[in-house]
Formats: sequence, C-alpha cells, structure tokens
Amino acid sequence: MLAKQKGVISNVRDIIEKLHNHNFRFAKPIVEQILKEAGEA
Repeated sequence: MLAKQKGVISNVRDIIEKLHNHNFRFAKPIVEQILKEAGEA
C-alpha cells in the first residue's frame, strides 16, 4: 500500500512537471485533490 501511494505521488509529480509550464495555477487545485484522495485511499 505504501508503495502504491509512493507511485501515485510520483505520478502526480510527473503531472506537475508537465503542467507547470502550461498553467500551474489551474493544475494546483487538481493536484491537491488527487493528493487528498490518495491520502484517504
């Protein structure tokens, strides 16, 4: 389970890096929601 969470966080970081140059202000709340859901899963 911990490994799965680390994988999710790694994927989120990849998404952050891809979106950062486009519109990070838009992506940030989505990322926060994903992290919140990952933490509750």
